[in-house]
Amino acid sequence: MGKTIVIAAAVSFLGAVLVSLAAGMDRTPQLGSIAARAAPAAGPAVAR
Repeated sequence: MGKTIVIAAAVSFLGAVLVSLAAGMDRTPQLGSIAARAAPAAGPAVAR
């Protein structure tokens, strides 16, 4: 059950990043720093 929730959260996060990228490419540097901070936390959780 917990694994499913973590995977769903990761997928929704990636979807939000893609939508933000599509909405405005001028905000990419800001998004990159947010993704860089969130990715290490999400990566190991998804691997479980």
